[in-house]
Amino acid sequence: MTPFEQTLIWLSAYKYLALFPLAVAEGPIITVIAGFFISMGYLNFWFAYVIIVAGDLIGDALHYLVGRFGGRKFVNRWGRYFGIGPNKVESLEKQFDKRGGKLLFIGKMSHGIGGAFLVAAGIVKMPFDKFILSNMLATLIKSLLLLLLGFYFGHALAIINTYLKKIALISIGAAIGAFLIYFFYFRKERKTNKRTEFYLEKKWLDTFNGRLCYFTGQKFPGRPTVVLLHGLSANHTTWNAAARAFAKMNLNCLIPDLRGHGHSDKSKKLALYKFPVFTQDLREILLKENLSKFILGGYSFGGPIAIDYAAKYPDSVDGLILISANYLNPLQYKRLSLLTWPIYFFLHFLAFILLWQKRKEYFYFDQETTTGYWASTFTGFTTMPISINLWMLSEIARIDLSSTLGNIACPTLIIKSLHDPFLSTAEAQSMEQKIKNSIIFIIQEKTHFLASEHQEKITKAIIDFIQKENLCA
Repeated sequence: MTPFEQTLIWLSAYKYLALFPLAVAEGPIITVIAGFFISMGYLNFWFAYVIIVAGDLIGDALHYLVGRFGGRKFVNRWGRYFGIGPNKVESLEKQFDKRGGKLLFIGKMSHGIGGAFLVAAGIVKMPFDKFILSNMLATLIKSLLLLLLGFYFGHALAIINTYLKKIALISIGAAIGAFLIYFFYFRKERKTNKRTEFYLEKKWLDTFNGRLCYFTGQKFPGRPTVVLLHGLSANHTTWNAAARAFAKMNLNCLIPDLRGHGHSDKSKKLALYKFPVFTQDLREILLKENLSKFILGGYSFGGPIAIDYAAKYPDSVDGLILISANYLNPLQYKRLSLLTWPIYFFLHFLAFILLWQKRKEYFYFDQETTTGYWASTFTGFTTMPISINLWMLSEIARIDLSSTLGNIACPTLIIKSLHDPFLSTAEAQSMEQKIKNSIIFIIQEKTHFLASEHQEKITKAIIDFIQKENLCA
């Protein structure tokens, strides 16, 4: 008697009692068989569907646990013989952080190689709740399709089983082929096309309100320093391309991780996420570095901080660069100012009910790898407590720096995209009128997220401005 025939006998005799362990052990063919039994009236469709999904998810969880508690040991001991070292695992961790849900979905739907993806998720210690939620969608779809396959074509079970085995072999072969192509071609190509390495020194500043992290580039004594502030949910990697370009020009750079972001303090205290606090944080970092004159740039949420600093300390800033930056509540230029307070209180309400939310370790998002608006937005929520993110969003709804723009005395570059949903042309023109020595530069893109999605274009615009205003002399 073959294992296939034995499975049919067990399922006929014990029905749901046998269905669950069989689904844990071998989901796909059991699901097809269950569909056939449903068509004959031996099983209830929805009851069987729930049991199969539950069993399949438990089987997936077991794969995950194998990877989490045994896979890393295997890699550490034997990985070097397969070209898999700690650096490869770190790279895999980044891939799962960026697109773990997609990888699991593809693996689950591709019969035969799903187990490898499940174990890999465990090896890189993907958060278990995220693992289950991501996996559930594929399980619900795949189980339903296989049940329907068995329901309508169950009379050909032996043939279906044969085809499933063939599909598994094809999937495994394709995966091996893709690995070999990567190993012998793309791996070499990546080595030859590797970005020019540059060095950023990681530094810390202990303040009364927590520890702040910032980075400085290679030292060029007597040369100007460019200070750049990133946007909401980002970190210093927003400016990696700029930092490399500045090093080639012998320009110093300083790029902080703003409070609540990156490696900096993430204390859940509402009072710490106001614009004056961010300005004071910047002030303390610059005093520690003994910087009395510098070029200052701010992107998106970092823009109002840069405006506030340049207005309060005009003698310190030689040049100001504002990228996708608002000085006023953006709703006012959309004629939606009536929504300001409802949105403000709604964001605070959400922040309050999500105060419990925290992660054991927050994701450090490399902005050079951003893959689009929604992907980067959802990834942004994994980089910091959601309540902090919401508090900072609410601050934008209250912003009004119109009375301070006249205090800015240095040359100023206002960079905006062709169509920015948050920074209107009218607001940019108003800034240009209020800041005495300023110009607007339009980048031919339709996005608010210029510095994170178009680093090279932003870097060129900044360098052109610095050279035009003779700020690098």
